[in-house]
Amino acid sequence: AVGFDLSALVAGDRVEVSGRLRPTDDRPWARARHLVGRLSVDRVGPRAPPGGLRAVVERLRRLVANGGEALPEDLRPLYLGLVIGDDRFQSAAQQARFRAAGLSHLLAVSGQNVAFLLAVFRPLSLLVGRRARFGLTVVVLVGFAIATRAEPSVLRATTTAGLAAWAAATGHPQGGLRLLGLAVAGLVLVDPFLVYSVGFQLSVAASAGILSLSPILSNRFRGPALLVEPLAVTLGAQLSVLPLLLAYFGPVSLASVPANLLAGWAAGAVMTWGLTVGAAAGAMPSPVSHWLQLPAEWMLRWLDAVAAWAARLPLPSIDYELAALGALGAVLVWRARRRRGQSAGPSSDGADRDGSRLRDGGAANPAAACRRHSLGPGPATVLVAVAGLAAAVAAVPQPPSVVMALEGGGLWLPAGNGRPSVLVITPDADEQLLDAVLDHRIVVIDVVVASRGTGRGADVARSVTALASVGLVLGPPQHRIIGARAVTDVVEIATDQALVRVTPVANRLAVDLDGDSRPVVPP
Repeated sequence: AVGFDLSALVAGDRVEVSGRLRPTDDRPWARARHLVGRLSVDRVGPRAPPGGLRAVVERLRRLVANGGEALPEDLRPLYLGLVIGDDRFQSAAQQARFRAAGLSHLLAVSGQNVAFLLAVFRPLSLLVGRRARFGLTVVVLVGFAIATRAEPSVLRATTTAGLAAWAAATGHPQGGLRLLGLAVAGLVLVDPFLVYSVGFQLSVAASAGILSLSPILSNRFRGPALLVEPLAVTLGAQLSVLPLLLAYFGPVSLASVPANLLAGWAAGAVMTWGLTVGAAAGAMPSPVSHWLQLPAEWMLRWLDAVAAWAARLPLPSIDYELAALGALGAVLVWRARRRRGQSAGPSSDGADRDGSRLRDGGAANPAAACRRHSLGPGPATVLVAVAGLAAAVAAVPQPPSVVMALEGGGLWLPAGNGRPSVLVITPDADEQLLDAVLDHRIVVIDVVVASRGTGRGADVARSVTALASVGLVLGPPQHRIIGARAVTDVVEIATDQALVRVTPVANRLAVDLDGDSRPVVPP
């Protein structure tokens, strides 16, 4: 009954509530957010709005959100997530597509937003002196941290940027890695529980990879800077966060590399546009705001299309084995290059002057010198390369060709011999099923059987239809799945490997396979 009153509150509001308090589970997620209890609210008292800087920030945030109202409904959540980190209204299907494409870091605010924010305010800061510029930068950074609810990645980025601004103001510029180390050390001293935040860990690792690995990769690559620089930054960040991604989320698709190259510029442009023109559009009437937001709409559609395309790419997924083979191959190649560099050219200790090069078989033996200077890959390198290639081919995702239980509450029956494919969504299905559909590259489903037609079951069924090309959706009587057909009598679907029998029972569907004594969904 009090949910409606609570939903109207925003961060910074002061309100008196009463209810029943109980402890929460001691999980890392709750620990990182300092959550020690859960309050079941019975009564909501009067509300006092925030004041001071927070009131100004909330008004600006509201302007940006109002500017998003001029965008189509399906793009609005993506816009708010990119600009101010508000990811509450993003659909499960959109989140699954961006996760499969390796673009989930764009769905919520991150350190990248801070860089574009400072770029937006740079012309204004150049109008004042160095000391005043530092004060203006601090105000902007603090305001942005408040507006984005002080997400761990934003805390890392704003603290690092603040230290860089202080170093510039005092005439003692510092290196990026040193500033990152100082920022992380200071934040962990203030809030030790940040170490439990996965977002904080990924943000620190990605920043360290961009600062340390990207310059090395950029020097190694050949080509136009317009392509080499973004590729080096993407690979540097991806390589540094790979161990964390494998530990927390499992295999990582190689589709993330081309996806980030194609989407990075558009994400940055939307962030910059939203903080400037988007905020102005929030104060304009409807026709004007719509025209102002047209460029943002085009870029958002590009981002959504890149995510949908990359999520279906048949590229291998990197697991622990493939990552280990890649690391071993890189070490072997590095050692081979080092040996080749040491054997080529004159020695650095004056070997040319004392004639020792003749004893090495250099000038006295041209054939030996030629063999030495053209060292090829050794047997170990070739073996690792072959093993890595075989593992990569095996890791290319394919739709299952046999009956398979999918993670997240689904049963997949493949098509064959002119008979349809069927996906049965069990009553306990959740969003992990969407990830499984994309991970297995299931892009065509002839029949979807939704055992539940309301609540989370209906949400999962609707999301599946947004991720794959679906021919027919069967739901229970009085379902809430748009476009689904209600099953009021027993339906049998003959697939290539089993006969699927669907029976309506009360407010759900019971499903069993012919010849199997255990029903998929019991009555």
